[in-house]
Amino acid sequence: MTSFILFAFAFGLLVKIPTPEYSSPYSAVLIVGILFWNFFSASLNSVSGSLINNIGLIKKVYFPRVVFGLARVFVAVIDLLFALIFFIPVLWYLDVTIHFSRLVVYLPFCILTTLLFAWGMGAIIAILKVKYKDFGHVVPLVMQILFYASPIVYTLSIVPEKYMYLYKMNPF
Repeated sequence: MTSFILFAFAFGLLVKIPTPEYSSPYSAVLIVGILFWNFFSASLNSVSGSLINNIGLIKKVYFPRVVFGLARVFVAVIDLLFALIFFIPVLWYLDVTIHFSRLVVYLPFCILTTLLFAWGMGAIIAILKVKYKDFGHVVPLVMQILFYASPIVYTLSIVPEKYMYLYKMNPF
């Protein structure tokens, strides 16, 4: 909630980022972007540390190592669902029309694709963290860079035409 208020103030009131491609105010677009970024970031960070954090158990008993990552991802899903329950009234306050039929159809798809992408990337990073111990220090820095590189705090309307190809290549 604090990060949302800070970003809404900084980018919505001070910078006044336009949102002509959305029918919602910038703060509503920001809420959804931050919710899913926090979900992605929490999933990736927890999965990437799952092997290192459970090394004692891994050495004692043999079972699929995938279980650690899946358990961590589903904790992030529960956090996302609680955050959605909290922020839906905020969206109503911002006078955003929520179509629950579309929400029921698209939300599970968005959660699933974000979950799978974060889990896959987190699994790769977990392996790198086991092999290279210092790799764990690079991940938070890269995540911070990706936050500002992803279209969460800015919209398509402020991207210059000469950089539009980079914007369209961005998977986030």
